[in-house]
Amino acid sequence: MAFIDYYKILGIDKGATEKDIKAAYRKLARKYHPDRNPGDKKAEERFKQISQAHDVLSDPDKRKAYDRGSGPFGNFANAASDAGFDPSAFSGGFSDILSGYRVFSRRFVKSFPVLSDGFEIETELSVHALELALPVAEIETPYYARPAGSFSKLNTWRDGFRILGTILKLYRSEKPLRFFTAMGVFLMLVSVGLAIPVIITYLEQGLVPRLPTAVLSMGLAIMAVLAVSSGLVLDTVTRGRREMKLLAYLAQPPGRVG
Repeated sequence: MAFIDYYKILGIDKGATEKDIKAAYRKLARKYHPDRNPGDKKAEERFKQISQAHDVLSDPDKRKAYDRGSGPFGNFANAASDAGFDPSAFSGGFSDILSGYRVFSRRFVKSFPVLSDGFEIETELSVHALELALPVAEIETPYYARPAGSFSKLNTWRDGFRILGTILKLYRSEKPLRFFTAMGVFLMLVSVGLAIPVIITYLEQGLVPRLPTAVLSMGLAIMAVLAVSSGLVLDTVTRGRREMKLLAYLAQPPGRVG
């Protein structure tokens, strides 16, 4: 469930007064009103967003709840996205794979191998659907904080790190070639960086006074080659496993409509 920035939609800051909110709404509502833009779907959608933003921010109680939920730790999924996590790493299809409600077809439920055992299962569900290129849809909805006085069992930091750990594990298993190639490139760069001073000293003096550094550099270079080789092998295994998952999905009868 992607977070919607109502302040940005109305073009105001979080310290805006009720008068500022009302003025911004009237200005934008006149500009994007359907009567002034007949047949323009983009203007119609924009007008709906503006109306929704005004409905929330013009109500003191709704605005307080919204502000609590839009804080820096109010939604770990948003924090992860802002930190640079891109759902397109798993073939795209969602703007947020870390949170929201899930509705599944019978085919999906019967063919999905549940490996996670906690809050991070939402991420695994999304990645499974994206990797098999299954038909998916995302509906953007408003995000609010929990009602005042209620408590959540979730812990921002603990569950957040669990989700990030799950993402790394899934990326390693679903995109092994990219994962291990990146690791190999990093190790090779470190190896070359350590080897350059040793090589320069050898060319100037004909000696290798820092033998441990030379050995470490060679070891890192070997690890880099092994990492890339592992990625190539695991990529083939992953493709075969993905085919088996898709066959398991297709083996289930499609649900009936009506």
